Amino acid sequence: MSSAPESPATAPGVRAHPEQALLWADRVEKTFRVGGSRLRSSHELLRAVDGVSFDVRKGETFGLVGESGCGKSTLARCLIRLHRLTSGRVLLEGRDITRASVAAHTNPLWPPPMTMQS
Repeated sequence: MSSAPESPATAPGVRAHPEQALLWADRVEKTFRVGGSRLRSSHELLRAVDGVSFDVRKGETFGLVGESGCGKSTLARCLIRLHRLTSGRVLLEGRDITRASVAAHTNPLWPPPMTMQS
């Protein structure tokens, strides 16, 4: 049985049939706890990525553009599993990598080539 979500897509920005996408992201969210200390338990939540959905198919080029501090780098780090998602799903070539460990990726092209620009 496939681990891919059912079609049609569940969020705007994502096409149906995620199993056909090279990269498929659905409602990706990442929240960090900020503030507080060992002595003080109060903290605030910082939502760095808020419900991002997209897919990239074979032969397509994908560019992520936005203002400084809007979460582009955090999203990229979530996609290559440097940060664990707060919620959402990510499929790479039809495989759900949302909870997979980085070591589970045996593809020699992993992590995918990315250009981080400042």
